[in-house]
Amino acid sequence: MTNKGLIIAIFSSLLVTGCNTHESQPVKQPTPKKENADPSAEQPLNTRSTPLQTKDEGYHEQIIKEQTELARNHSIELYGLKKTEKTDSEEKEYTAEHASGTYRVTIEANLRKGPGNSFPSIITIDKNTKLEVYEKANVSHANWFHVEYADDAGWVSSSVLEKIESEEQIITITAENIEYIAEEHIENLEISVDAGNVRTGPDLSYPKITTLTQYRMLEAFEKTSVNGMTWYHVNFNGQTGWVASIVVNKYDPNRKFTLISAPLIAQMPQLPRGCEVTSLAMLLGHAGVHVDKMTLASEIKRDPTPYQEKDGNIYFGNPHTGFVGNMYTFDQPGLGVYHRPIAELGEKYLPGRIVDLTGNSFEAVYEQLDNGKPVWVINTSWFAYVPDEYWETWNTPTGTIRVTKKEHSVLVTGYDENYIYFNDPLAVQKHKKVNKSSFIAGWNQMGNQAITYN
Repeated sequence: MTNKGLIIAIFSSLLVTGCNTHESQPVKQPTPKKENADPSAEQPLNTRSTPLQTKDEGYHEQIIKEQTELARNHSIELYGLKKTEKTDSEEKEYTAEHASGTYRVTIEANLRKGPGNSFPSIITIDKNTKLEVYEKANVSHANWFHVEYADDAGWVSSSVLEKIESEEQIITITAENIEYIAEEHIENLEISVDAGNVRTGPDLSYPKITTLTQYRMLEAFEKTSVNGMTWYHVNFNGQTGWVASIVVNKYDPNRKFTLISAPLIAQMPQLPRGCEVTSLAMLLGHAGVHVDKMTLASEIKRDPTPYQEKDGNIYFGNPHTGFVGNMYTFDQPGLGVYHRPIAELGEKYLPGRIVDLTGNSFEAVYEQLDNGKPVWVINTSWFAYVPDEYWETWNTPTGTIRVTKKEHSVLVTGYDENYIYFNDPLAVQKHKKVNKSSFIAGWNQMGNQAITYN
């Protein structure tokens, strides 16, 4: 197989070129300076490196470029693929439906990018880990469940899961030959890394209870030392467990940090231009209303105006009116949809509860996050200011509008002193973080569009 064939084989199920959408009158402001990059700040797809953003590349193109380069150099190490093999995930499509329940992992299992063994593994999940299921799919006569694990979401085969009907079903594994003496230690701690494990005992051989995200507060009441490592016995969420000293710091009560757990739903492969309705599905899911993204895609209001170019002018629909173009394929012209039709569709499922914050400052978004509600937004696909050269004027049935194709919709889930956190339906990443000033600059350009619920 040629290198070109290899890239197609690996990425036919991952390749995305983005939500080519939208309009808003650009805010005239200087391009913000780039701050020193945090290597862990951007995590597209299943990598942990930061994509380089250039003026010639949008967010979606950067993902493709980075993943292609990784495939060339590290296809075996990263994906478990041989260069002479063609993956079964090529051209494989599946339909996911809502599911729920708590399951136990019966053996060490892989969390995969999609429902099938041909999809790359994201991470290995320990035996006896509890998982919450929110979608299921049947592929090649095998059932797969879509689950959240730590800060990732992915698919696990039903063959390695057992449904938990009661807590008595959970098997407790005890570590052998470990003796320790715990002493009283009263201190408030916080997770100091992106994700820290809590275990049933003070050693890595004890099973993991859960994984907590950065800045989660813990109440320590005991500590001990095992094999040279200090461990703290802590209270969290009404439970107790042990954390290693290397993943915690003293709690900082002055730090402003808010993070909300909301469903993570992938727009691909069914909805190449469906970031707006997929982000709405995540918002509704947090409110307890589980609506399939494909249902929302079929119900969203549309502007049927066809795409035309005449005398150097572009004629197309207005995303303020409804979805413009084709949401399901890049083979036909397509753009996207703005806040008003999204809010109207959300109102169907949460009557009287949808709140359209569009036009407000970002302080209104902070207020909703502090109240425990995630916020649907439209940003540029760079999550930063996009220069005028990437905007163009369209003629629509309701007048001329300014449009950029570098647009993307995400669900904002939190913030701290430096970053905005969000669930990204394209990168399929939960709590992705971007520099606060950069994110807000891009959001301002797209007209301060934001929707939430009360």
